[in-house]
Amino acid sequence: MAKVKTPFEKAASKILERRGVSEIQWKKEVLEKAQFDLLRGKDKDLEEYIYQREREKLVFDEIIKH
Repeated sequence: MAKVKTPFEKAASKILERRGVSEIQWKKEVLEKAQFDLLRGKDKDLEEYIYQREREKLVFDEIIKH
């Protein structure tokens, strides 16, 4: 069963379609850019988000152990 797209996902799909870009290719390019920016230290927001998510996992895992 396919996931129901949000209004933003639908709008973005239409824009990409008009530009002649597949959603799969666009996702790949977006992800690659984010990964390179992260590795180069250029995306501090993403870096902090990752740290926060991992901190939460660490704390929750510790709580579950005890």
